Amino acid sequence: MELFALIMAGGVGTRFWPKSRKQKPKQLLPILARRTLLEDTIERLEGLIPLEDTFIITTAEQLPVVKEAVASIPEENIVPEPEGRDTAPCIGLGVSLIAKRDPEATIAVLPADHHISPTKDFQRTLSAAASLAESSRGLITFGISPTYPATGYGYIHRGKHLKDFKEAKAFKVAEFKEKPDKKTAKRFLRSGEFYWNSGIFVWQVPTILSAIKEHLPSLYRGLETISASLGTSRQAETIRETYPHLPKISIDYGVLEKAKNVLVIEANYKWDDLGAWPALVRLRGADDEGNTILAKHIGIDTKDTLILAKEEHLVATIGTQGLIIIQTPDATLVVPKARAQEVKDLVEKMKEAGLKEYL
Repeated sequence: MELFALIMAGGVGTRFWPKSRKQKPKQLLPILARRTLLEDTIERLEGLIPLEDTFIITTAEQLPVVKEAVASIPEENIVPEPEGRDTAPCIGLGVSLIAKRDPEATIAVLPADHHISPTKDFQRTLSAAASLAESSRGLITFGISPTYPATGYGYIHRGKHLKDFKEAKAFKVAEFKEKPDKKTAKRFLRSGEFYWNSGIFVWQVPTILSAIKEHLPSLYRGLETISASLGTSRQAETIRETYPHLPKISIDYGVLEKAKNVLVIEANYKWDDLGAWPALVRLRGADDEGNTILAKHIGIDTKDTLILAKEEHLVATIGTQGLIIIQTPDATLVVPKARAQEVKDLVEKMKEAGLKEYL
């Protein structure tokens, strides 16, 4: 069966403020290299999934920038959400678009803002997941073997071991676990039975639509309305009118945590969800003083500090430790590394203060 890609590219990436903005969010920035994260995601599929079988769900605000960034993707394959409704409606919309092309298609669902390497190992795991989805009629999740007791990720508790697919280990999912506290995360790590939930999925169209119908019937009814309009002159208007009334819920809460046919395949590659600024330290590394300097910098007694600024902008520090300093032309962020997740809350505070020009 043909393998399609559904890329979710509608997030704002508020934890990467001030670089990530509403009109040009994290996935449209060259965070790690010259290419944007969205371009990296598409490049990662080369040779496995054709560009004409790659679909992108984004936002109306980001649509022009996305189309410009990925001109190689057919324009009709890039569809905006009228408003953010979390991942269940986003995935439902994408699945409906692909089902119009192939009602039996196997779909890989991918966030646009992850760092994954090497590509060959990722493709091998993705191919194995597609085989598993087709043979088991299951909902396949990708589990990342934890390397430290992370408290910022949801976890997957693996159950019964299934036969390996193309050398990839596969298990029944026993249960999903919410983001744990430090003590619980350490227990998960010690047990060897838990994976980080990467938010990457593979399933066939009939399997996921059947699960949505059973567990989110209101979403399914909305998708039926949208599906009837696809390919007609009413498509854009129907999506615009129907989408805001769909339930605002994640695919994890709405479907996966309730379904019985959920399987997890062990990812055989390096993965980072680039959730907040400390991800740059993990991926770029640090010097002997623990500093990650991506700027013109001079300092005295500066340790364990991340600095990112324009090449022509000098950042000078004295006695800093455990800080993140991010400079853009119109805003500067200074935050302790330990509180990097709170940048999202800071963005909310800016919204309340009416500072729209900085969002």
